[in-house]
Amino acid sequence: NLTILTAYFLSEGCYTEKSPNPKITNQDVSVIELLEQVIMLEFGQEQCKRYLYKNGVIDLRLLDNARKFIQANFHKVKSKDKIIPDFIMGANEDIKRIFVSCFFNAEGSFNNLVDNHHIEISSASQNILRQIQAILIQDGKHAGISGKYNKKYCKN
Repeated sequence: NLTILTAYFLSEGCYTEKSPNPKITNQDVSVIELLEQVIMLEFGQEQCKRYLYKNGVIDLRLLDNARKFIQANFHKVKSKDKIIPDFIMGANEDIKRIFVSCFFNAEGSFNNLVDNHHIEISSASQNILRQIQAILIQDGKHAGISGKYNKKYCKN
């Protein structure tokens, strides 16, 4: 359960100096429900609260013990500075596969070009991409990293 929470927190979560209360943001109700279930099983009742915005985006704010887990295992950093914690990187292969699968669910896509079938995982964090690359290579998969231009994150 902590593997699932960690993957979604790293891909969709926010915990920074400007936003010191950990939250996970997503539009997919089934993802929010999965996370609520994981949090309840791991930390007990009433450990998170939904905030629904008019545009359909949902913030899942982490409370009490769930918040303490995030505070104990993650630094307050911007997305570009996030890293996969040691308890995932040092885990067995099954845990690492669950992590990559959940992270892919949040940030991945399948590109079905005629001559170039591949999957993509996007992240503002080069650290996370390198760590996922290492996990995939350890599992016998070919994994490369390439840059992609995104106007949203470029400043003049």
